[in-house]
Amino acid sequence: MKSLTRLATGGTATAKSFNWSFNWPATKGMVLLLSLAMLAGLSLLAVLAANSMLQQRLMASNHSDGELARLSAITAVAAGEAFLFGLALDSREESCRADCYAETVRSYIHAPGSLPKYPEFLADDWWLQWGQGFDTTLDSGKMSESRSGWVLPGRQSPRFVVEEVEYQITDSTSQPPEAPAINGVAYYRILGWGTGVASGNTHVMESIIARPWLASSSNSEDAGINCRTFRPWYDCGRMAFREKR
Repeated sequence: MKSLTRLATGGTATAKSFNWSFNWPATKGMVLLLSLAMLAGLSLLAVLAANSMLQQRLMASNHSDGELARLSAITAVAAGEAFLFGLALDSREESCRADCYAETVRSYIHAPGSLPKYPEFLADDWWLQWGQGFDTTLDSGKMSESRSGWVLPGRQSPRFVVEEVEYQITDSTSQPPEAPAINGVAYYRILGWGTGVASGNTHVMESIIARPWLASSSNSEDAGINCRTFRPWYDCGRMAFREKR
């Protein structure tokens, strides 16, 4: 009160006249706690962002590996189709419905109904035993490597399996004169099996194709056939295609 009285009467006030009530040590502690909380929040955001990036990389890698397996299966189906259309004209006996193929190809074409019901779900060992490699072709009665330099980075080489579904004997006399003379049309099921790098990525594709077989009176000198020669009179080529697994 004395200091206020002096100030009111024209006196001067000194620093001793005021009561400083600031608690500097407590204020510094609160600032430190706030800084630590902000750093903890930023660290948590950084960890969450890193985990999200890792998950995205894993998903992208799995998708890429699945596409590799799918591409391998499609490649195997294409190799099976090329194998069938490249067979010599005398590879199948005329007017025959069962066990009709020459010794050179009999073990590569399965009889109707001889395959398991759901081969797409069989283990890798079955495909490695019964499937034919996509990089092989029929040469002098034996399957030999013709594209050994073609390598797909899967855990196994693509494989294909061929099954004859049906053979229809055709009466060529009922066709126009310009139609080629054939003995019949065979329908085949081709299963292509492909894998990715990871053990869980396996794809199986299925193709249904028709292949005309020329009669013995044909004078064709080609080793295989070209579907453009038989259309539109006969079924020839790929009739259906789907993904089994």
